[in-house]
Amino acid sequence: MSYNPFVEAEPEQIARLGFNMTKRPYVYYSDTLGMQTAYLYETDYKTWMTVQKVLQGQPGHSIVKKDKVFVLPGNPLPQYRIKEYLKNIGATTTRDIEKATIILGNNALGQELSSGYQPKVADVMFAIDDIMGVEINNDDNWDITIDKFKLENFKDEELLDVVLSKSAYDAKGYDTNIEWKSSSNPLYYIYPVGVQIVYHALARKIKIVDQETITENAHSQIYLKDKDTYRSIDQMLRSSNGDDTNIAVELLCGCNLDDSVYHTWKLAYEYGSKVRNNGRSKNKSFFMDQSDWETLEDLDPMEFAQYLMDKDELTPEIFDKLEEDIKKKAMENWDHDVYDIQLVLKPKYQAIYEPSKDEEE
Repeated sequence: MSYNPFVEAEPEQIARLGFNMTKRPYVYYSDTLGMQTAYLYETDYKTWMTVQKVLQGQPGHSIVKKDKVFVLPGNPLPQYRIKEYLKNIGATTTRDIEKATIILGNNALGQELSSGYQPKVADVMFAIDDIMGVEINNDDNWDITIDKFKLENFKDEELLDVVLSKSAYDAKGYDTNIEWKSSSNPLYYIYPVGVQIVYHALARKIKIVDQETITENAHSQIYLKDKDTYRSIDQMLRSSNGDDTNIAVELLCGCNLDDSVYHTWKLAYEYGSKVRNNGRSKNKSFFMDQSDWETLEDLDPMEFAQYLMDKDELTPEIFDKLEEDIKKKAMENWDHDVYDIQLVLKPKYQAIYEPSKDEEE
């Protein structure tokens, strides 16, 4: 079975899962395919949360050589990074859940949407305050409504249960036979692919790996802390040439950030908005989140030292690089014609120079 978010689960599969699910007709719009019809599964909160927990995966599982990995949609790590990592350990990806030997989970599945928002197929499941559905208010326009939204693909008895996506409504505009169907509680839906994945995970006992397992290991072999790498990125970002900036951002977003918080901060402090405003890509979004870029770009040297101290990540090596600038800022308000002011490092910062118990032993 090739990947298809709308491949329906067999009734016996749902029965075997024992979940409370009701098949609902669904109309959505695709920019490439136009108006499309399919089915969703409506469920209750308890089932929705159970499916969400299963698809997030469990820590402790690992991907090994010869594994065929089914990657859940929406993983924050760029596909090329995942494939590169799997290639290095001798595993491969598969888009066919029936061939998978292990599944890579996703911690961000199950968006809770406000009214009027369009759910994404990549989310696998969603909750929403209210939906648009079919109400036969105008018999004269009924044939137009059927043609607009391809309702002829459903049985007559299914029409009043149709879930109409915002994308479909926006594509065709106002229709007298389409109305909001409000609910006092959120409505919970799972795409058919989500049901299929859960079935294979539970019935075939396929392990689902927590996404952190791979995001912690799927690192690039280009290290930002490497002097030549850092110097190249710095020089290109300093350039006024747009092509240099594009190359620098692409290289930066692909770097391994291990032991590179100082280098990351220094670039963010110097070129924060230049990097932030340079296009959009999944790789860049992943980098921005992993590096905490938008926080770092607003921190001066003293604030950066405090930021690291709060995270218990301030090292003597980093503080030595920051200290001169921190002293200059501290002395800005202490220039005196008579007295010399002596700065004494506070005890909590002195403590970073003291050996840890492990080092003493």
